[in-house]
Amino acid sequence: MVIAGNPGAYTATLETDQFGSLEMTEVIMNGQTMTGVIEVMGNVAEIECSFDGNTFTGVVYLGEDAFPMEGKREGN
Repeated sequence: MVIAGNPGAYTATLETDQFGSLEMTEVIMNGQTMTGVIEVMGNVAEIECSFDGNTFTGVVYLGEDAFPMEGKREGN
């Protein structure tokens, strides 16, 4: 995931093996939590992430399914 911007104006892109780059919309940062929305094959998926130092964990909610994800700050 690539996150850029400033408070109130963040953008994010989720890099996936299966679907390539997916642009997130409705990106909201609230403390150490980020939420957003992506479109996957015509379906809307919601994303929730929690940051802890240089790492994050999160979930992509697509319909009834929940897909876990995790990552770390590039260079760490």
